[in-house]
Amino acid sequence: MRADNADQRLTPLGVALGCVGERRQRAFEEKAEKLAKARVLLEARTFTSREITAAGIAVSADGSRRTAMQLLAFPKVSFDDIAHLDASFESIGAETREQLARDATYASYIERQQRDVEALKRD
Repeated sequence: MRADNADQRLTPLGVALGCVGERRQRAFEEKAEKLAKARVLLEARTFTSREITAAGIAVSADGSRRTAMQLLAFPKVSFDDIAHLDASFESIGAETREQLARDATYASYIERQQRDVEALKRD
């Protein structure tokens, strides 16, 4: 329940209930489309430890390939840092960059909570 993604969680409900106007719905759909396209771009491209280190991002040389989205979750890694890895990331707008960086930061917490929910259901 983060304030920064309330529109993503609540606007679809508002649309379904008929209390969101057309202009707001279009704006939301445009934002959602930009986020989805950018997320696909960031998750599709993987990088080796060598490539990541060459871009100035500190990472262990464990042989794992990492997506740009995973790199955004690292402390002290900004979107500008990952933009050095692939020029196509430059096309992502500032608002979308900020939202994806926050999403990446919280992704591990959400995954852990999902595992906890599944364990609770099993029990």
